[in-house]
Amino acid sequence: MKLNFTVDEKNHIEVQFIGEEYSIPSVLKDILIENKDVEFVTYVVGHPNRDPPKLVLKTKKGDARKLLKQAAKEAVETFEGMKDAFSK
Repeated sequence: MKLNFTVDEKNHIEVQFIGEEYSIPSVLKDILIENKDVEFVTYVVGHPNRDPPKLVLKTKKGDARKLLKQAAKEAVETFEGMKDAFSK
C-alpha cells in the first residue's frame, strides 16, 4: 500500500490509499469519528477503475497525521485481538 497525501496541513489531511479498496479508510473513519479532537472525517470512493479511496480528516486541535497514525494502531490492535480469538 502507498499513501499519497494530497492535502497535508497540521489540522487537515487528505490521503489516498493507492492499491487499496475502501475497507481500510472505512475502518479508520469509524475509529476517528469517536475522537473528540476530530472536527470532520469521511472517505471518498471515486471511480473504482481509476480513483483510489481517499480519507479526509480535519481536526479541532492536534496534529491530523498523528491522529491518523493513532487510529491505524488502534485498528491493528483490534484485528490482532480478533485473530487471537479465532486461534483459540
